Amino acid sequence: MAGVRALPPVIRAVLWMTMTLAMFALMMVAVRELARVMSTFEILAFRSFVALIILLPVAVHLGRAACATRRLRFHITRNAVHFAAQYGWMVGIALLPRPKLQRSSSPRRRGRHCLRRCSSASASAVIARSR
Repeated sequence: MAGVRALPPVIRAVLWMTMTLAMFALMMVAVRELARVMSTFEILAFRSFVALIILLPVAVHLGRAACATRRLRFHITRNAVHFAAQYGWMVGIALLPRPKLQRSSSPRRRGRHCLRRCSSASASAVIARSR
């Protein structure tokens, strides 16, 4: 970990953003797969349970004073809004249509078709100009 702290701030920011994008992509794939067998509420409950297991040792290590707040109502409201936003995001991901891959849509075939069409069009243009 000391090696990461020695990096320039810009490089560290790039690493953080790269990891964030990777985690969002991984979560999107997991939600798409889990949505087939679980409800969105179950997925969120499971996600919250895993986060609790990960964060509980940190909270115990830091002590009760680190978790103390004078704005409990604000934190409850913020968490409720966050939960609703996560619910909407996961429902949206689950409802997105899956792309339909067709054999004719391969890049190689499209490239050949375009090349033939472009070649015949340019040949026609050359013939038309020469007249």
